[in-house]
Amino acid sequence: SQITFPPEGLRDVGACWSFDGERLVFERRGEGRIELWVVDADGGEPWLLTGDADRNYMPAWSADGRRVVYISTQSGGSSLWDIDIETRAARRLTSGPWDWLPSVARDGRIAYNQFGHPQDLVLLDLVSGEKRSLTDHTHENMFPRLSPDGVTIAYQSNRTGNDEIWLLDLAGHPETRLTDEPARDLVPDWSPDGGE
Repeated sequence: SQITFPPEGLRDVGACWSFDGERLVFERRGEGRIELWVVDADGGEPWLLTGDADRNYMPAWSADGRRVVYISTQSGGSSLWDIDIETRAARRLTSGPWDWLPSVARDGRIAYNQFGHPQDLVLLDLVSGEKRSLTDHTHENMFPRLSPDGVTIAYQSNRTGNDEIWLLDLAGHPETRLTDEPARDLVPDWSPDGGE
């Protein structure tokens, strides 16, 4: 059933469930703005999370449900930020200029795209601040999605000449191509129990 009801001329898109399934964060787009809103999973009145003049999009919940990671244009390009949902205090996590598509693991690590050419994946540990480049292929590696246990990343890559889904084990095991079809396989995600 429908959970949000945007005002006329606005659209609600890019929703992300909290890990506990109790809330959704989503983008409300229109009138030249993109803001993040939060709503309870059973509906009700949503509330504005970001209220600045910048574009804020691609939200992902922290594992504890107290913060939302998102992309913002506050710093010029597109960088990763996070915001405390109670105090609304925001902090910049990366310096861009084109960091996109964050995926948060239960242990707090974030996988994201660093756009350029080639487009590679990066893993950021919020506790230590360590950044680790995960791919170094000559093509596009996009849409990283950390498994619920934080051990494997599913992502889309066109390094074989066609978009396929790959699995990258963070312990260093060889990568596995999950799909091999003539059609383009795009934007992977995990089921809540970690099945593919």
